[in-house]
Amino acid sequence: MASNTKRRTRITVAAVALLAGVIAVPVANGAISEGGADVKGQGNHCTLDAESGETRCFESLTEATGVPGSEKLVDASGKSAKSSAAGADAAPLASSDTTQGEGNVMAATLFADPQYGGGSLTVKNTELCDGDADDVDFEIDLAEEWRNKISAVQPWGNCTLNLYSETGLGGDRDGPFDELTPDIGDALDDRSQSISFS
Repeated sequence: MASNTKRRTRITVAAVALLAGVIAVPVANGAISEGGADVKGQGNHCTLDAESGETRCFESLTEATGVPGSEKLVDASGKSAKSSAAGADAAPLASSDTTQGEGNVMAATLFADPQYGGGSLTVKNTELCDGDADDVDFEIDLAEEWRNKISAVQPWGNCTLNLYSETGLGGDRDGPFDELTPDIGDALDDRSQSISFS
């Protein structure tokens, strides 16, 4: 009887270890560790649902945006392309990732490195921005692992972005960014903590 108990205990411990390994795999492959590891240069690509706050991470920018060839869109869009010209046609496309709900559209992709490099965070919303730069459609506070990391921005979905150095749209402000910006400049490079979308 004692050996049966030991055997069950070993099986239970093995099952728990196996489950822990399975659960740990998505974290290891995900963009950011629970400890808030540095995002720069890791090449991780995440999405943030602005309504629910849910973040999901992927291996490529194309997987994160749900738009085939997203890497090529960034390259082909050019440095001076307006979001209305370069992104308006692509931005209204609902993500092919239907697990986050119907109607999510890209509002912006934020990059950890200049020239659209490093990790990325694609913010999705339920609808396009209204295009009125004086009227904030929605805002986000960046999660701890994305604070003070943003170096380039790609507005989508008719959105104009303003970056802020503190949460709750506080502190210093830079913007508006209404076009592809491969380097946001010194004012808030690696200093952004919240963003307004107009």
